[in-house]
Amino acid sequence: MPKNIIFTLLCSLKIILNKLKKEFIFLFSPLNSGTTVMSQYIESLVKDSYLPPFGNNEGQNAPKLKKYFPRNRWYDKNHRDNWNYVKEVWTELLEESNKSIFIEASPPNILQIDEIIECFKPKHYLFSISSPYSHIG
Repeated sequence: MPKNIIFTLLCSLKIILNKLKKEFIFLFSPLNSGTTVMSQYIESLVKDSYLPPFGNNEGQNAPKLKKYFPRNRWYDKNHRDNWNYVKEVWTELLEESNKSIFIEASPPNILQIDEIIECFKPKHYLFSISSPYSHIG
């Protein structure tokens, strides 16, 4: 079998495997509590991870979601996001990056933890409610 065909088959196999093992890591934390720095640190430690390059590395700032997420998410008790749609958009970004782990740390997510866990079924999620200055040693 010619080398370029083997290479093409291996690349195709990698794409298929990547699509099968998409995972999400969520960092739940209030506004101004160090999520940007913490998510960047997590990305540096987790192999094959993707941290959205939008805004402060928050998935809520992805171009397809910028108009979708209302600015009043913090204040409207009745607002609920369509997490299935959000998952589609984030999975698409993950596939485009050829990575398999999406790191998400948008602060408003802390208001809808139950819905996020129900939709994404993440294997890993972290909670942080302390001041970012307390993480400095």
